[in-house]
Amino acid sequence: MKNNIDCIAMKRRGSLRVHHRLKGMSLEEQLEYWNGRNVAFRRQQEALKAGKPRRRWTMKRGVAKK
Repeated sequence: MKNNIDCIAMKRRGSLRVHHRLKGMSLEEQLEYWNGRNVAFRRQQEALKAGKPRRRWTMKRGVAKK
C-alpha cells in the first residue's frame, strides 16, 4: 500500500495556520495564545490517559473552547 502523505506540505500548512493566527498579535497576546494551547493540550492528554474519547479542542486567540 502506497503512503500518499506529504509530511513536508502538512508541516508547512500547519506553520502557515499558526502564522496567520499570530499575525498582528503583541508579544503578550502570543504568550496568552501559547499558554492557552498548552492548557488545551494537557486537558486532551489527561482525557486520553483516563480512557475518555478524543474531543477536538479548538482555540481562538488563546481561549480554550470545548
